[in-house]
Amino acid sequence: MARVVLEHVEKVYPRGVRAVRDLSLDVADGELLVLLGPSGCGKTTTLRLIAGLDEPTRGSIALGGRVIDRLPPKDRDLAMVFQTPALYPHLTVLENLAFSLRLRGVPRKAIRHNVLRIARLLGIDDLLDRKPRQLSGGQGQRVALGRALVRRPACYLFDEPLSSLDARLREHLRSELKRFHQRLGITTLYVTHDQEEAMALAERMAVLCDGALQQVGRPLEVYDRPANRFVAGFVGSPPMNFLEGTVVGAEGRLWFDASGWRLAVGNADLASYAGHRVVLGIRPEDLRLAGPTEMPDGAMRAEVALVEPLGDRAWVHLEVQGRFRLVARAEARHTPARGATLLVQIPWDRAHFFEAGQPGRRIAEAGQPSPGGLQEPPRPICR
Repeated sequence: MARVVLEHVEKVYPRGVRAVRDLSLDVADGELLVLLGPSGCGKTTTLRLIAGLDEPTRGSIALGGRVIDRLPPKDRDLAMVFQTPALYPHLTVLENLAFSLRLRGVPRKAIRHNVLRIARLLGIDDLLDRKPRQLSGGQGQRVALGRALVRRPACYLFDEPLSSLDARLREHLRSELKRFHQRLGITTLYVTHDQEEAMALAERMAVLCDGALQQVGRPLEVYDRPANRFVAGFVGSPPMNFLEGTVVGAEGRLWFDASGWRLAVGNADLASYAGHRVVLGIRPEDLRLAGPTEMPDGAMRAEVALVEPLGDRAWVHLEVQGRFRLVARAEARHTPARGATLLVQIPWDRAHFFEAGQPGRRIAEAGQPSPGGLQEPPRPICR
């Protein structure tokens, strides 16, 4: 068993800098869990605490049912890959890859088999005779990744291992890493700030901000039902559009009113917010665009300010009646021109509602459970 359990873990540095705040996390045996968040949110610190490179100020860390937070790193049976290569400069690539296996007394024939297999997987089998100074940054990072993958530890710890690679190689290795994990089933914690990478790799993802856990869940669960405004705005590219308005009751119906523009809503849980400010969120792909002569219910007139073509799709930046801006997705072959006038419609059944101000928690739909893994209350919430 290689289940990883963190219970109320905190890390406070001198002068009261709190890098990790009351973090409790349960990573199942064989699971690939991604720690996602912006720079400085405590992702790498959490990994270093698990690896034994830093000591927690409070709380406990267990691996396979054994508390390890006071064990030296060499006794934890972990393999960690850092954001930058940490290779032995006097050893060749082959020797770097084989080093940990030799320390464990693995037979020479098995070492060579494992090293060549991983080298081919990472595309570095033609670099085995080189020294680290003869490698590019991306090649060196692939060697560092390979040095971890040749082993079969209780747990892998990956700290943004693909960030220094070019986009095409990063996508290739991302899929290979996922296949590798599916084949071996070794518990893996993977740190990234790239939400696309997190969505593609994770079986579950844990979103952090300012050292605090915001939400844990499967990627689509987090994407479709974000626990608060921070998660909603961070997970997704471009980020979710936000409009602040007031919930009002009129004509026997419930409305979201934003500076005179009204959207009829069917979210029964909003009834208790009547007369109060709330925030409506809508993802770019959920906005509906129509020609200026059509007038669907609840449509807003908007002007195209900017178009970003991306091959099969385009992101259309809209200015709505000079009051706010929205980003919508359009098909590449039906992209409006800059300066064109459109009508924008927000389908209420695709809208997300959040409390105004901080912490900006999600207002759950009637009959729907709260988002999985939300720490209640999540403290603090990023602005």
